[in-house]
Amino acid sequence: MTEDLMVTVLPDGTVMLSVRLKTSVFCWVKLGRFPFDRQQCHLIMETWRYDTTQLVLNWEVESPVTAALNDNSWVPYLTEYKLLKIIPHSSEHYVEPISLDPTSTYRYTSLTLTFLLAREYGFYIMDYYMPGILLVTISWVSFWMAPDATPARVAIGTSTMLTYFQLGIDTGSKLPNVSYIRSNDLWFIVCTAFIFLSLAEFAFVNTIWRYGCHPVKLKSKSNKQMFKSSIKASKMSKGIVNNEQPQQTIAAGGLFLDRIRLQNNGTTELNAELPYTMEMKAMGKVKFKVSEESARQLHGGLTTTAQQISIWIDEKSRIVFPASFILFNAVYWSLLWV
Repeated sequence: MTEDLMVTVLPDGTVMLSVRLKTSVFCWVKLGRFPFDRQQCHLIMETWRYDTTQLVLNWEVESPVTAALNDNSWVPYLTEYKLLKIIPHSSEHYVEPISLDPTSTYRYTSLTLTFLLAREYGFYIMDYYMPGILLVTISWVSFWMAPDATPARVAIGTSTMLTYFQLGIDTGSKLPNVSYIRSNDLWFIVCTAFIFLSLAEFAFVNTIWRYGCHPVKLKSKSNKQMFKSSIKASKMSKGIVNNEQPQQTIAAGGLFLDRIRLQNNGTTELNAELPYTMEMKAMGKVKFKVSEESARQLHGGLTTTAQQISIWIDEKSRIVFPASFILFNAVYWSLLWV
């Protein structure tokens, strides 16, 4: 219940007074780079009662601060940080402003210790970042499933989304609330966006798939034209002939043709499997619907189907999503380690 004091009188008449104190202090931290942040915590020891004419504080010359800093040492009171360095600042004189007497020049001494701390991020790598990468990767499994596999693809998207939400809540609940975006918040937002986009990609692909095998005209079989056709999915159902008659296959002049009777004008439409020939015009009221290769040769374009576009989107997503995520990781980790 008394102060822990030790008074030593040396042979030369020097009196050494030692006081043992145990205290808990707080440190203002900046969490912008969490969990890869480094903090500078300052411990200030000063005397406000005695001015510089009565007391001056100075650091010991040889070993002002004693602490375990080597890698083999164990610091029991630091569980989340690694103590990098302790910097003792020289004694300086500070002027205490007194509101009652602005002209006062009261000065006192102050000693400052600066602790350089680095957070141990191994826990967050194993329990936050690695699970996030695995969940984002799992959400891409749906790209290898059929576009009409609705239960399986919806289950994968929603389960990964909910699991990652729970992971982010568990990690964020242990941190103080701040008004700025931390590095782990940026990681959470981007990973959530990737999982959401994979689920939105399925909704988009499944919508196009429902239009079936109805033909879609393309100027060229390029990625740009395929992408434009996928955006105009709502127009794919146009041109569908109502009350279609059963198709019959006939042979004419060495061509295998599929005949469709149209009710509007009484003509017959023939789907030619070989290139269109001028001699077939002599057959009367006959319209020719030539093959894809013939359409490309005659009109400079191609014909595809809605289902083929859905499969094409899934195939491109297998490349675009991983490549984008790898690019994000390269930028994210490079900025953290700069």
